[in-house]
Amino acid sequence: ENSTIGSYQTLVSPLRDERGDIRGVVGLGRNLTARSRIAEDHVANAERLRLVADFTYDWEYWLAPDHRLLYVSPSCERLRGYPPADFMADPHLLERLVHPQDRALFDAHTQDCHQQVRLDQVKGEVEFRIMHRNGEVRWIGHVCGPIIDAQQGFLGWRASNRDITQRHQMESALQESEERYR
Repeated sequence: ENSTIGSYQTLVSPLRDERGDIRGVVGLGRNLTARSRIAEDHVANAERLRLVADFTYDWEYWLAPDHRLLYVSPSCERLRGYPPADFMADPHLLERLVHPQDRALFDAHTQDCHQQVRLDQVKGEVEFRIMHRNGEVRWIGHVCGPIIDAQQGFLGWRASNRDITQRHQMESALQESEERYR
């Protein structure tokens, strides 16, 4: 019989003679305190990582080598108007939200990153416009790079997107002001 009480596990089995009669009991006890502590630490670390990832201001995502989305931070809803589940269900939603005038730029960036970043481990950066769910046009500052594990295995790409609309609006206003001044 097996039982676990608190941080201790016991395994008990009857000792039988040649006729099958019980002549004794064999037992083994094991202290699981260290294992419990490791499991508790693992759960706590996983929760801390989830909190850091889920509460970033920028929209973060992880794209697998086969181009499946493995993670999408909740801030995507603030930037794009769509919740993470929509992106997870439709990995091409991101591409469809890119402003038509910036689609070629975005496609070239994506192709460059998927070919070069894996080999050179260089970060890819680009600015482009997206269409928010509410119809607004927003500028996005996008940076991405490879995810490499401890054994140098390629796990995909991590990307970060920041809303830089106000900066672009200020730059445009400054440029217009300078042109009027001249």
